[in-house]
Amino acid sequence: MTPLWRHSGFLHLWGAQAASTLGTRIGREAITLAAVILLGASPMDLAWLNLANALPYAVFGLAAGVLIDRVRRRPLLIATDLIRAALLLLLCWVAWSGALHLAILLGVMFLVTSCTIVFDAAHHSFLPTLIEKRHLVDANAKQESTAAASEIVGPPIGGVLVQSLGAPFAILCDALSYLASALLIWRLPHSEPPRDTLGGRVTFAEMKVGFQVVFRHRLFRPLAIAKTIRAICGGAVGAFYVLYVFGELQVSAAMLGVIVGFGGVAALAAAFVTTRIAAVTPAGPGIIAGFAAAAIGNALLPLAGLMIGTWTVIPLLILGQLLGDFGLAYAFSMERALRQHRIDNALLGRAAIAIAMCGNVPGPIGAILAGIAAEYVGLTPVLWVCAAGYALSPLVILLSDVRRLKRVGEE
Repeated sequence: MTPLWRHSGFLHLWGAQAASTLGTRIGREAITLAAVILLGASPMDLAWLNLANALPYAVFGLAAGVLIDRVRRRPLLIATDLIRAALLLLLCWVAWSGALHLAILLGVMFLVTSCTIVFDAAHHSFLPTLIEKRHLVDANAKQESTAAASEIVGPPIGGVLVQSLGAPFAILCDALSYLASALLIWRLPHSEPPRDTLGGRVTFAEMKVGFQVVFRHRLFRPLAIAKTIRAICGGAVGAFYVLYVFGELQVSAAMLGVIVGFGGVAALAAAFVTTRIAAVTPAGPGIIAGFAAAAIGNALLPLAGLMIGTWTVIPLLILGQLLGDFGLAYAFSMERALRQHRIDNALLGRAAIAIAMCGNVPGPIGAILAGIAAEYVGLTPVLWVCAAGYALSPLVILLSDVRRLKRVGEE
């Protein structure tokens, strides 16, 4: 048993993250189904909903990073949990009253995602003040395990709740999860050091510090570039995965759920063994191997398109999920721990936002470009191009100083 199992403060924070993540996964499914079932949403309506989830990164991201680094993170975590809960409770009331409209749904999702951006980056920055740095890899792996478990059980729970009790009730469960998260953080037995007040306006010089910290660093620059590449190519693949597997590969809806479930299981398994692997494997090569596994997993999707009509389609799709999700879960845990070790905590909020923007803003752009290209050449060639582009991600890191990194905490 690692020391973190006896660390009351970490257990409270971990529990809050687990509750919040599970609720988010349930809510994501419920809100999409609410748009389809209650509003009869068209594909364009769903595209607007995806945009409402991505736009806050571009609109508020940089300013949010300054806020996180100016104030104490614990009250900020509680506040964003409570605001998200209030917004979703409002959405429940509107849905139950029969007054739900797409504009209301888009507005609530935009605000909820804005709070989520602040919560995630503040959580990332708060963790190193709570535990010793030597436990950061273990802590990130444990938190990755709950994220993976939520990805496995969250969507099915959301679907069952919507089908049996209705979309408003499923959204209510999401709101209650944020209240549980706020309560756990409020009861966290830890005294956070005071920080600067909110005095003074937010300047562009302060906002750009996060990108400067990331892109001027010999380790974080290639990792950020690689993340941007994965966001563009992965965003395109993710946007058409269900359409391709269900439509082109003729996989049943039930089997599609099983295939995606294998990915969640792989991510959960990776979270459990990350600390052990990190103890015997150099950090840099391990991160590269994780992203290389994800690249191979992406390539297996269009490869399955060449095997239509044979027994190999399902095994290839399952193997792609296993490789991709295991590799990403391990690499993400190591990458987060590396940032928490090497970046001054006073700048960590802005750096976390910069990384989050690299991973979230380019995705919709990749999806739009891929959609346009697919109209002319079809999905399979586009997916091959995306797989080739995704493979540049581990290559960028391999050609950088990351490959020589032995441990995340080394200087």
